Amino acid sequence: KFPKDILVQDDLVHIADEIFIPIMKNNIDQEVDLQEKRFRPNNPEYTERKRKTGLSTKILTATSKLRNSFYSMKRGKSTVVVMLKSDRKEIGGYLQNDMDLNFFGISTRMEKNAIQYMRDKIKKAIDALR
Repeated sequence: KFPKDILVQDDLVHIADEIFIPIMKNNIDQEVDLQEKRFRPNNPEYTERKRKTGLSTKILTATSKLRNSFYSMKRGKSTVVVMLKSDRKEIGGYLQNDMDLNFFGISTRMEKNAIQYMRDKIKKAIDALR
């Protein structure tokens, strides 16, 4: 018998929405990259300009639009992608690649949590067959 409640794409959505995206958001809140190393500080002039205009002085969170733009989307029958909303995609790419802030991707912690989630899910499904 094969467990019927192992729906890979649904599990990938869960992993994206409940593991990957929350970790990326939390990392931004904590001002750390995917390896949990502190972001390099903004230059003092930029930080002061943000403060004077009432924006958050934390790195990557002037308005929190970038942080709140992560979402997952099903592609085909067995793929799920995590993306940035279109109005943040260009600036996100610039910050990730040109500014080397490394806030978007899959970290070792995300990988371990996803693997543990699937192990638990498979074990539960197998146990239910017994």
